[in-house]
Amino acid sequence: MGKFSNIASLVKEQETAAVAAIEQNGKVTAKTLDEAIAGVPILEIPVSKLHRCRWQPAGRHSESELETFGQSVDLIGITDPIVVRPHPEISGEYEILNGDKRWIVAQRKKFSVILARIVEANDEVAHAIFAAGLMHSTKPTELQETDIVLSHLSMRLNLSIDHVASLIHRGYEESQGKLTNNVVSGLIWSQLMAEYNSVTNLALGTFCKHRLSWLRMPPEILAAVREGKILPNNAKAVARLKDESQRQMLLQRAIAENLSVREIGDCVKAVKPKKPVENNPVARIKQIYQRVRSSQTAWQDARKRQKLEKLLGQIEDLIEDNPPLS
Repeated sequence: MGKFSNIASLVKEQETAAVAAIEQNGKVTAKTLDEAIAGVPILEIPVSKLHRCRWQPAGRHSESELETFGQSVDLIGITDPIVVRPHPEISGEYEILNGDKRWIVAQRKKFSVILARIVEANDEVAHAIFAAGLMHSTKPTELQETDIVLSHLSMRLNLSIDHVASLIHRGYEESQGKLTNNVVSGLIWSQLMAEYNSVTNLALGTFCKHRLSWLRMPPEILAAVREGKILPNNAKAVARLKDESQRQMLLQRAIAENLSVREIGDCVKAVKPKKPVENNPVARIKQIYQRVRSSQTAWQDARKRQKLEKLLGQIEDLIEDNPPLS
């Protein structure tokens, strides 16, 4: 397949192969994957016979997104067909390649059937359709790249995404000498690295430290990034809040007001609990110094500034070897 400097190229290459495969099966002529799929007949299939795609990222859709889409379905129904393939392991049933949100809402609304296009697809073609559905833009985000790389490795090695992520993390830790009990066999690691290097030039250390960290993000933040509601760097700033209720409130505000990373950081500082002042006088002085130094209002407010200068003068008098007589 060759080596790709960005994941968009990988998806494009897979799409080209998928178009050819769908044309051969459906006897349609198309230039793009969307056109090829559009040429596949629309049928009604039972909702109960559908299964989530094995590569679908966990927590891709937030509750708010599902509720909003559900309200739209109440008015006009589900008009856009989902894309499925015959399930590779369960006879007579189907795996969803594009349309996971529509399927979830159809289940909640207790629909018995749903419109679908059934594509005869091997794993390579199926992954092309799935990966194309993950991408919202020509240049994928960090999170989209992570999802596509992991799903591609999952497809090629026939392992779950969680297993692939765990193998990459543990194998990298071993290579850095942080693990010494050989938890990843040499054969599996060489296969994994061969596939990894075939799809991206991104250094493995960077992928482990900065991309896999997305999987540890709070689910509401992960969903918001996947939905394109908030930029990745802004989302990381929100995630610094550990309190769940405060974090969710800040996330909603950041989305509604389109806050910048700096504005989000200010909000995080404002709601984070202040560190308790230590009893040790020297430690207290250091803490107070840092707070005074970072405080803008203390120096911008003329009255506060005057009081601070007076207090500083008193402190200087106290630490003089020969303090002045009162």
